[in-house]
Amino acid sequence: MNFFLFKRLATLVLTLLVATIVVFIVLEILPGDPAAVMLGINAEADTLAALRSEMGLDLSLIHISEPTRH
Repeated sequence: MNFFLFKRLATLVLTLLVATIVVFIVLEILPGDPAAVMLGINAEADTLAALRSEMGLDLSLIHISEPTRH
């Protein structure tokens, strides 16, 4: 019984990990700019830059995974 529960929990954790990685990769690969979509096609360049910075879209993959200190 304990082995069955351990096996099911391990499968759950592995499935969640794989799903998270797949979603992250797909979102990174898709073309487009979320900030431009949110602000529209008539948005000013400085407004776009400010929103990208606020959302963390201007960071590299290495900096995204670092914890932020406020």
